[in-house]
Amino acid sequence: MSFVKKYKIFIVAISLLILVFIYQWLTEKRISFLSTSDYTLYIAAFFSVFGIGGKIFEAGTFDFFMYSVEYLKRMLQPHKYDLTTPIKRKQLSQAVGKAYIFPLRLTIIFFLISLMSLLLHYTFEV
Repeated sequence: MSFVKKYKIFIVAISLLILVFIYQWLTEKRISFLSTSDYTLYIAAFFSVFGIGGKIFEAGTFDFFMYSVEYLKRMLQPHKYDLTTPIKRKQLSQAVGKAYIFPLRLTIIFFLISLMSLLLHYTFEV
């Protein structure tokens, strides 16, 4: 296993954190714990949408909904479909796989960085 593949999550997290610092420096002309907390929480929220959404799909929440839509489509257009054959579809939960784990891990990392930055802000800067 290569180094990049093994530590991909940390490489992405550190790269995004460096981009946060560069953005702070360019917009505010300084780097503060409070701004770091804000921006890392934005990043955590962004990745949590995809991570939690992927987990919901992977859990099979929408599989029955997809089956019901296919069944309704067959019932409304019986001349196009053979109603005696069972519905064979790839489950949405199988299509998603485990791709949601990477955004969830990034969410956890950036949420912890945000909490640490907020704690350091109230410890040293107030």
